[in-house]
Amino acid sequence: MTASEPARVWYRSLAEREQIAVSVLAVVLGLMLIYLLMWAPVLNGREAAINNYLARERVLSWIQDNADAVRDARASSQDRPQTHRGDWISVINASASEAGLSLRGFTPEGNDAARVQLEQQEFAKVIVWLQALEQNMGIRASAVEISDSQTPGTVNVRATLRRGA
Repeated sequence: MTASEPARVWYRSLAEREQIAVSVLAVVLGLMLIYLLMWAPVLNGREAAINNYLARERVLSWIQDNADAVRDARASSQDRPQTHRGDWISVINASASEAGLSLRGFTPEGNDAARVQLEQQEFAKVIVWLQALEQNMGIRASAVEISDSQTPGTVNVRATLRRGA
């Protein structure tokens, strides 16, 4: 006696109408399992791949649209900006305020470096500010850690800023 023998005996004991209903139910259940276990994951994977492709296409388009601006910025940064030998920390504070940013924390690290911390600041403003520091004042971000914050479009930033070469 096999493991499926009790099910066969039960099926044969049913009336003809009940056997047809059980058979139709078994076919529907089989088709549903095929869909859920095979077809749905394929469709979900395809949709995820399409979304990934479209996101990367948008990034590529943005890069191509802004390539000239990046080249111009690199070319203009070849002319070394004047480094501030005086109170360069106040320059960082003032430039952050001018850029519409508020520094949450500020820790000097020797004479030529400082760690800054910004919280829930607009990403675009932070990037423009860091670029302006380097191009206009000779203050370079040597290490930058960016994480998203609770508000969409804003980030938390920790950066080490160094002056001079």
